Amino acid sequence: DLLHKYNMGVANILDLSGGATPEKVMRAIKVVIQDKDVKGILFNIFGGITRCDEIARGIAGALKSIPEDISVVCRLQGTNRDEGISILKDVNLDADTDLEETVKNIVSAMNRG
Repeated sequence: DLLHKYNMGVANILDLSGGATPEKVMRAIKVVIQDKDVKGILFNIFGGITRCDEIARGIAGALKSIPEDISVVCRLQGTNRDEGISILKDVNLDADTDLEETVKNIVSAMNRG
């Protein structure tokens, strides 16, 4: 709903469900970036069973395979959030904890691109 509020569309939605591993996240990212129409990736992680640090490790591991012209933003909330934020910060990717701020960041990045 927030993406539509800012006139943004959605190409893919991926539900990682519980127990996602860094390897699964990296594979999912590689599938998404095969679509040449993808201009940005917004990760909205609300971790309960799914741990934010595990998702962050997968994102960090896949960053080098994401073309530079694809914007990446992250929202982490839930289990091991602070560790996940630290992992992403180590690879120069900021993570918000507020969904609307994350959406504003992808909108801004897409409008610059």
